[in-house]
Amino acid sequence: MKDNPVYPLARRQIREYQRLVFRYGKEVREFLKANRPNTFNKRFIEDYLMDVAVNLTESTRSQIIGNVETIIGFTLEFYNEQHQGEKLSIHELDELKIDIFKEFLLSEFKGKTLDQRLHHAERRLRVNLSRELQTFLFRENTGSKGKISSIISSISGREYKVGGTALRWNSRLVLSESFRAYQFTAKRVLGELGVEEVKWVNSPRHEPGGKLIDEYAKKTYKPSELPEYPYPCNDSYFVPIYKTK
Repeated sequence: MKDNPVYPLARRQIREYQRLVFRYGKEVREFLKANRPNTFNKRFIEDYLMDVAVNLTESTRSQIIGNVETIIGFTLEFYNEQHQGEKLSIHELDELKIDIFKEFLLSEFKGKTLDQRLHHAERRLRVNLSRELQTFLFRENTGSKGKISSIISSISGREYKVGGTALRWNSRLVLSESFRAYQFTAKRVLGELGVEEVKWVNSPRHEPGGKLIDEYAKKTYKPSELPEYPYPCNDSYFVPIYKTK
């Protein structure tokens, strides 16, 4: 394997998700053009924007769960096909997929479950939207023209905002969960297949520099002893080591 086997799939998933965010941004832009915020409709606009934050979070949750399920299935089949020995049956793969999927959704990364991290992302978006709306109204009330684009950028902007825009923050979350699901599943299936030794391999995109995963890549492990997912967007992968007879 020259690279993480799920990397192309994860990249397609993130592009699909980003298109979803851009659609939300476009819809909000059209709404605000038709309902330009002012002192009298402030509450109505704010309620609308908060609903957008909730709906985008739910869409993000749905996409992540779908992505995770796809990657778990792909990873199970990939290592099962590669295995140099007795393979798992279709029934065993199906049972394993269900078990891993349930376990993954309840697992924690950096002390937080997926739901907790999504809640945090929603809160960030709410704060950004509220702040940009207030800034818009302040400019309007002081004789300057407010910029609708500043409100939109809280959702689909690429530039930095406090806590990150929804596009930047959630895209990182979507990609991280894809790679985490792969590593989570690979560790389990390699053990189920009876692989005794596994090599941690860093992506060609990784630039060595005394990082934790540089140490991980220096030795081999039993599947059950492989390190946990180290940090967001890490796309390291595992190579089973088969002893020649």
